[in-house]
Amino acid sequence: CGQTASGGGAVHVMTHYDAALARSIHANLDADAHVVRQLSGAAGAATTGGEPSAEVRAALAAIERDGYAVLHSVVSEAQLAALRAELRPLLDAVPRGRNAFEGRATRRAYGLLAAATPELDAYATNARVCAIVDRLLSPNYLLTAYQAIELAPGETPQPLHYDDQFCYVPRPRRHLSVASILAVDAFTARNGATVVYPGS
Repeated sequence: CGQTASGGGAVHVMTHYDAALARSIHANLDADAHVVRQLSGAAGAATTGGEPSAEVRAALAAIERDGYAVLHSVVSEAQLAALRAELRPLLDAVPRGRNAFEGRATRRAYGLLAAATPELDAYATNARVCAIVDRLLSPNYLLTAYQAIELAPGETPQPLHYDDQFCYVPRPRRHLSVASILAVDAFTARNGATVVYPGS
């Protein structure tokens, strides 16, 4: 489980990958807010002879134990600076949140693949991230949401929730959805970091 904390000032990019099965279960995707794209072959750099790398094995173990994993330095400082520059006009062009769950003081730029920039495309198919998703959602999955989120100071916290709560399949079950978050700005308890609960 997780939730966005109170506070504000942080920008992050959230990506959702759903198993093909999850797409058929979930009939309420907002087509105007989501870009769907098939991913294939992005994880080659994170495998060794078809076997997952040590990083991938450690991440998978952490996910099974805690429900999440943390990868460090997924993008370089130069890539992060370029990404930040590309996100700024996209975030400035959208209004603040449309409901309390998304955050009344939060900007969300949806459909980032439509921006068609190298930096944004590169993170959606990041080899290190996709190598993990490949193992969790094999044999096939879709990119069902790709958005930038900017919390303004004073934002209220989200309620505790699962990002795959739209899948009405009893737990325990196979993974149906994987979310990744790229902290464009440093996550802290004061600026609206996502809070996760180990073991949930």
